[in-house]
Amino acid sequence: MIVTNHPKVFSNANIRGVVLKNSTKPSLSNQLQVDTVTFSGKKRFETKLDEEQAAYVANKLTTSTSGYRWVWGEDEDYSKEAVKIITEGLSVYSKENYEKGDKKAKTIMIGGDTREGTQKSLPKMAEQLKDNGFDVLYVDKPVPTPMHALAAKIKEIPVSVLMTASHNDWKDVGVNLVTDEGAIAPPSITGLIGDKIKTIGKKEYVDSSFQEKGKIIKFDTYNIYNGHL
Repeated sequence: MIVTNHPKVFSNANIRGVVLKNSTKPSLSNQLQVDTVTFSGKKRFETKLDEEQAAYVANKLTTSTSGYRWVWGEDEDYSKEAVKIITEGLSVYSKENYEKGDKKAKTIMIGGDTREGTQKSLPKMAEQLKDNGFDVLYVDKPVPTPMHALAAKIKEIPVSVLMTASHNDWKDVGVNLVTDEGAIAPPSITGLIGDKIKTIGKKEYVDSSFQEKGKIIKFDTYNIYNGHL
């Protein structure tokens, strides 16, 4: 059973590049941890988010043209879980595409800006993706959005993660998904990933991992950028 409080108010939600005030998100405070269940020898992904919270994350990711942005320090437990469930949803989506024949989907690039939330999240995201069996191109130095987008296009990464809140307040954090065209992922992609996130929020089993772990490769986007000057 999951115990939740009522939704609480927070500021600086970002929809279509506009900072909005007084949006609501469900609180993570005082929740009970979900028990681990295994299926076919695989461990089900654990999340502290309940179904409502997972759906909130999924909808924000899907309906915004600039990713999902929120205040990092307001509820750090919620923030960590939001990043984890987005990462897991991306893992499920990418694994399905790999099994459909897109072998490039087994490599995911991640990078972001200098914000606190970004720098705390990226190392854990890299480990989560690696444990799921993906090869991670980890841009461990802050990267501007255009440079990340160019690298995603040149490296032909089907879907990569760019953590930035752009012009939002410094305390904010954002998760953006970028396609191999160097563009923000459209709803045709984010909607499918959002569906995976909602499924996870319902505590249903999802297949997000390969049999063997992947590897983390430190990656510098500057060399690609410099070669196109």
